[in-house]
Amino acid sequence: MADLLVALIAFAPSVQAAAYVFPGSLPSTCTGAGPSYTCTGLTLLSGDTVTINSPVPATITVNGALNATGASINSTGNTADLTLNVTGAVTLTSSSIKGNVNSVGATLNTGSSISGNLAAGAGTITMGASTTISGNVSCTTTCYLNMSANDITIGGTTTVGYLYNWGYYRARFGGTITASYAYVYLGYDAAVTGNIQLNATHASTYGVFLGDRSTVSGNISSAQSGGIYLYGSSQVSGNVSITNATAGGTGASNNIYMYASAKVIGNVSCSNCQLDLQGNNTDVGGTASVGSIGNTSNYSSYTGAKFGSLLVSPSGNTVNASNGQILLSGSTTVKGGMAASQAITAGTSLNVAGNLTAGSSISVGASALITGGVSAGSGVTLGASSSVAQDLNGGNGTITLGASTTISGNVSCTGTCYLNMSANDITIGGTTTVGYLYNWGYYRARFGGTITASYAYVYLGYDAAVTGNIQLNATHASTYGVFLGDRSTVSGNISSAQSGGIYLYGSSQVSGNVSITNATAGGTGASNNIYMYASAKVLGNVSCSNCQLDLQGNNTDVGGTTSVGSIGNTNTYSSYTGAKFGSLLVSPSGNTVNAGNGQILLGGSTTVKGGMAASQGITAGTSLNVAGNLTAGSSISVGTSLSVTGNVSAGGSLTTGTSALITGVTAGSGVTLGASSSVTQDLNGGNGTITLGASTTISGNVSCTTTCYLNMSANDITIGGTTTVGYLYNWGYYRARFGGTITASYAYVYLGYDAAVTGNIQLNATHASTYGVYLGDRSTVSGNISSAQSGGIYLYGSSQVSGNVSITNATAGGTGASNNIYMHAAAKVLGNVSCSACQLDLQGSNTDVGAPPVWARLATPTPTAASSGPSLAACWPRPVATPSMR
Repeated sequence: MADLLVALIAFAPSVQAAAYVFPGSLPSTCTGAGPSYTCTGLTLLSGDTVTINSPVPATITVNGALNATGASINSTGNTADLTLNVTGAVTLTSSSIKGNVNSVGATLNTGSSISGNLAAGAGTITMGASTTISGNVSCTTTCYLNMSANDITIGGTTTVGYLYNWGYYRARFGGTITASYAYVYLGYDAAVTGNIQLNATHASTYGVFLGDRSTVSGNISSAQSGGIYLYGSSQVSGNVSITNATAGGTGASNNIYMYASAKVIGNVSCSNCQLDLQGNNTDVGGTASVGSIGNTSNYSSYTGAKFGSLLVSPSGNTVNASNGQILLSGSTTVKGGMAASQAITAGTSLNVAGNLTAGSSISVGASALITGGVSAGSGVTLGASSSVAQDLNGGNGTITLGASTTISGNVSCTGTCYLNMSANDITIGGTTTVGYLYNWGYYRARFGGTITASYAYVYLGYDAAVTGNIQLNATHASTYGVFLGDRSTVSGNISSAQSGGIYLYGSSQVSGNVSITNATAGGTGASNNIYMYASAKVLGNVSCSNCQLDLQGNNTDVGGTTSVGSIGNTNTYSSYTGAKFGSLLVSPSGNTVNAGNGQILLGGSTTVKGGMAASQGITAGTSLNVAGNLTAGSSISVGTSLSVTGNVSAGGSLTTGTSALITGVTAGSGVTLGASSSVTQDLNGGNGTITLGASTTISGNVSCTTTCYLNMSANDITIGGTTTVGYLYNWGYYRARFGGTITASYAYVYLGYDAAVTGNIQLNATHASTYGVYLGDRSTVSGNISSAQSGGIYLYGSSQVSGNVSITNATAGGTGASNNIYMHAAAKVLGNVSCSACQLDLQGSNTDVGAPPVWARLATPTPTAASSGPSLAACWPRPVATPSMR
């Protein structure tokens, strides 16, 4: 049976194609004489043709459906010659129509075409693979254009409810696409010569989707909230905009999405949406004015975004996120400025040819290049090797600068804000105005202007350079300090109104002044001090009213004056040498070093150009050199080789080591000069002991008050002027020299061997009455010796008095008594010897009184077997005894 059916079909006569002519040979369902025709439905089969002859333009009304399979309509005519008005649907299969079609829905199957416009009413339009509509395509209200196939072409505008071409290739649109209901989905490699416009006429939650490598020669705009999606390597030659105010953002739909290498040659805009970059190398040629930029979940995955790439010399911001933050990954380029109402976060190699502005924080990775300024509401972070060509303002937040970062302008933030410079080679070209700053432990920070901190500390690391001042104010706190690291330099001043001190570490240098302006007490163990470490140098002045200048290393140098509370750490001052003060002053007058509220403690080899004064004591090591006066409210104690070109004045005592060289000395409670010292003018020891070392020379007068003691227990001491003391001891020592009268008002005068007095020796009874005068062997007095006391006068072997020798009191002398004048072997008095009640006791041979003596009794000693004169051994013991009072 099956074989018979096949045979009957094979030998059945074939259907002949029809050639219809309007007017003329019309299809059986059609009537009319032209130019208007009416058909009750129209079906054309394979090979059928419809020819439109004059009169034209012709109108064919099809009441019902038009179905054509393998047919052609008006293929030899003009599009304008034919209009098909179809009350039903149009279905074309491998068929073509040259004319305009009005229908209720249309289906163009593979290879079909309409060479004019298609208006499909409220019906669906379906276009198959390789179909073409040369004119405009339209349908009404919520109608659907289904383009689920490849290589579809629409030559004119497309006005539909919504359109779907997703996942297919090479759709072509010769004019604007307008959708009024739902989405516009374009597939791969689509091309739109015109705009894409999604209106919100019938809905509000749909979007526009532009597939990979697709292009739009005009604009894309959406009034709905479903977003605009520009997939990989797609391009829009005009602007992209969302015109509704629905909020976008990560997780919301009302965003503009750009995938890898997607490009918008014009502007991107929306008032509240998010520009969401979902791939590398996205490009906006014009401005971007959106709510926010960047997907919080994955923004860091995509690099190479460009903004304003086609703008020529733009001014102002080309990127604006007016209602949110900006999140960008690495290698973003912005031609023009970029601003966000909230934060800006970007990866490495951000390049902004303008200003970078954020309402809250800004955080940028390494190698950022900002040719304008940076301004943030709550902090800025710049990665390593970043550069800002103008000012940086961090608002009230922290500013963090990475290694090798350069800010060419000023850096500022407000209130208690923090500048974190925990990296090497950071440069700020202008001023720095912050709450506090930290660069400690890092290298080569550069500041082109003044640093002002109003809250806490300023810590600068190694080899930092400040062209300007460092100023720490007490606006928000009062207990912090300034720290200048090793080898760092400041071209201006350092000042602090707080009590945390100023620290100048090793080989640091300040070209101006260093000052603490508060009155908080400093001192060892306190913080309100100025610290100078090894080879630290201040070219200007150092000052504070109550702080301590604490020298914590060798070879510190203050080029100008020093006016502080005190100088020197009580625990460590002796460990450090080589301090200099006033080193750059030219012919200074007065004191250049003043400790107005404490003592001065200095190690060895200190040099002061000018005078040095302390309200309390001064203690210094060896080789103190003062080119002026040295003044202390209490005692002064100095090591060897002191040199003072002016006077030394101590409220207490003065003690020096050997080889001191001083102009004049005034002390309140005594003076001790080491061996080989020299005072070129007077020395006054106040009410204390004066002790002079061997080979010491006082060129002027020596004096002290009341019962004071002059201790000369050494050889070769010289006093060039008068000596006015309580009592004096040089016994057993050699070659003391006195250039003027010796006056003692309390106790004895003991002169040793070979002493020489150019003047008188006068022992008064002002404070005592039982002491005497002792002139050692070979000593000489060019004037008189007189004593108002009862301890006697002793002229030892070969001593000589060129004037008179007298005891003026009336105390009885005699053998066994003390109130005698004793002359030992070869002792000589060129003048008179006198006393009213004393005994002249000759204790050696060849004594000589040049003028007639006056005495009460004269005892003649009995010669011994060894000598024809008095025995020295018999009479020496008394004066050899150490004096009982010093």
